[in-house]
Amino acid sequence: LSQPGSSRDCLAAMPMAAAPLPLGDGDAPVETIEVAASSVWQRRYVLDGRERVSWEVEVQDKLDIAFCPKIARLGAEGAAGASREVTERARGEKFVGFLDLGGEHSDWLE
Repeated sequence: LSQPGSSRDCLAAMPMAAAPLPLGDGDAPVETIEVAASSVWQRRYVLDGRERVSWEVEVQDKLDIAFCPKIARLGAEGAAGASREVTERARGEKFVGFLDLGGEHSDWLE
């Protein structure tokens, strides 16, 4: 799963009201996403708490991005709840990482 970010602390280019996407069982196909220079991009997924999500981000044309994967929990009645960065925000040309809610990150949703 590729997931680029941007330099504005990962604010969304798409409407914030966009519904999170469900993840299917098993391995999902790799997504290739093109993000224009100086733009902001965000993708949200609904997680049930046992998934392992991995990403590999490569930036083309000798550019770089600020990348900051986050996990958030909805509060009461769907209001914004607590969130935490999976990795610290970083700027670069390549990022590889994962979130394992069924393993080493299982306590993050408590």
